[in-house]
Amino acid sequence: STGEPKMMMGDITQSFNREKLFNESKELTLIVKNPPKLLSLCFSTITNHFEDINKKRIATLPNDLLRQVLRNVIETDKLCSDNLKYFLAPGLMSLDLSRCSNVFDKSLIMVGTSCSQLIALNISGARDVSESTIVDVVSKLSNLSILDLSDCLITDLGVTKISEVRPNLTVLSMRRCSLVTGKCLDNIARNCSLVVLNVCQVHSITESQLISFMGSCSSLKYLNCSNCLSIGDTIIPQLLKAYPNVKFEYNLQEVIGDIYPHMDF
Repeated sequence: STGEPKMMMGDITQSFNREKLFNESKELTLIVKNPPKLLSLCFSTITNHFEDINKKRIATLPNDLLRQVLRNVIETDKLCSDNLKYFLAPGLMSLDLSRCSNVFDKSLIMVGTSCSQLIALNISGARDVSESTIVDVVSKLSNLSILDLSDCLITDLGVTKISEVRPNLTVLSMRRCSLVTGKCLDNIARNCSLVVLNVCQVHSITESQLISFMGSCSSLKYLNCSNCLSIGDTIIPQLLKAYPNVKFEYNLQEVIGDIYPHMDF
């Protein structure tokens, strides 16, 4: 009656199918242009079905893949002491447990007994792990050279003990360790040949303690002492002039790669 052409049911269906085909074509074009990496899909599948897979097979993965799966599991908050053991292969040389909310004494003790070849250990943020456990585990890891204790509740006494039992440490991070003061620095310099030290935001370290440490630690090449409230802005230019071979700004991962060029971290 209006004079407008009537759309029959078949026309509606055909129009709908054309639109659906067009949208699917667009999606397919996007996938072809930006295909997800096969490994990323594998890691995602493992993580999404972590509770259902045979975890005993995880330890058979190559170290680089093992670390990536572990990182994905940590980021989805699925790691706990009960399943950490499946990632602790005897030949593992680096272990990153940073930002893991489920790391406790039991977890770290397993690392000490299962990973005898470990060279690098990152437990930054492990505030539920006791100082005595940290020291005990580090003492068992005879090859350990890289240790990140950022945000851990460790004291000068614990750091000193670590420097005594692991004189082969070359990289040590104590970023934001609120219980650490500058009193442990001389012990570190005396016991270890550190190449890298990170004491960023360790507010109790004084300028005189830092100067004393740098005068005693001849092996030091990289130092991060930024945002330390007791260290003034004028001290860094003085240290740069006194120690021209020491860098105060650096990318830690690149530095580790330079120190250990043949290692896969």
